[in-house]
Amino acid sequence: MLLNSQRFARPGREYGLHFVESPKGVRAGTTTNEAGGRWYCYLTRALQGATMFRSIKDFSNTWAFESAGMQKLLDLLTDASLPQEVHPGGRTLGRIAWHIAQTIPEMMGHTGLQVAGPDEHTPAPAHAATIAAAYRAAAASLLEAVHAHWTDSSLAESDTMYGEQWTRAQTLGVLVGH
Repeated sequence: MLLNSQRFARPGREYGLHFVESPKGVRAGTTTNEAGGRWYCYLTRALQGATMFRSIKDFSNTWAFESAGMQKLLDLLTDASLPQEVHPGGRTLGRIAWHIAQTIPEMMGHTGLQVAGPDEHTPAPAHAATIAAAYRAAAASLLEAVHAHWTDSSLAESDTMYGEQWTRAQTLGVLVGH
């Protein structure tokens, strides 16, 4: 079910950002008239179905691919697109994008891993480039921190996450799917 579809333009290009309800949660995707391709990011609602990583290398490979795709999406946003609501009365594109950038250090902080990035209580900035840069920095910091402080065996350790016990492998899976 299509929740909302927004169109926005950058010089010489027109893009669409679509939010679709699916069994995995809300699926956000972009399309471009240049390549005609689509890229989707699943914003999951629950731990159910989260990827379980068995090694840091598996996570690193997945994170590199998924975060690069998210970065492409964030780089498409413009200052003018940020106040657009995804659906009437819902979050704006800017708020969703900022939430995604904030979630990396916020979620990983529950595991004790220190990741650079925007504080969860900082209001969304008015500039798309600021959001994209914050995500870029947090995504890179996450990989650095995981490689520096965790091992394959630490993925089996559990942390209290939002009132539940999650293994670090589950936490990384939820973060990737977020």
